[in-house]
Amino acid sequence: MRPGAGLCLSWCAAGPVEVLKAGIVAGDLGAVEGNLTAVWGYESLLGGRVRLFTLDSLQAMTKGASLAVAAERGVRVISDYLPPQVSRREEYERVFELERKLGSRPEFAAVARYIQIIARHSNGSSTEETG
Repeated sequence: MRPGAGLCLSWCAAGPVEVLKAGIVAGDLGAVEGNLTAVWGYESLLGGRVRLFTLDSLQAMTKGASLAVAAERGVRVISDYLPPQVSRREEYERVFELERKLGSRPEFAAVARYIQIIARHSNGSSTEETG
């Protein structure tokens, strides 16, 4: 890469997971309905209110900022929904590997707790110099 060529890393709370979480974890059908169009949510890991995004909205923002997406991943696809009998400590490596595999597949990344996008400026500055 040429000097000055940079990458942009974005890690955002995903809106669709709030819908799932309300139904699966809390059993709150009213919250499921309300979360279908929610723009803001409560993030228990961060301990506060967060802006929720869809993959489509992040892709549009990335394009609008003249950034080219290098990678998209879902983060925390299943770990928040595992039953208590699955030990996070004893099964860490296995859960991590499953998360990595699922997060790289678009159909699972779409329902991940977080969306991670790595992008670079799309003006061609990220290509290698030839001289």
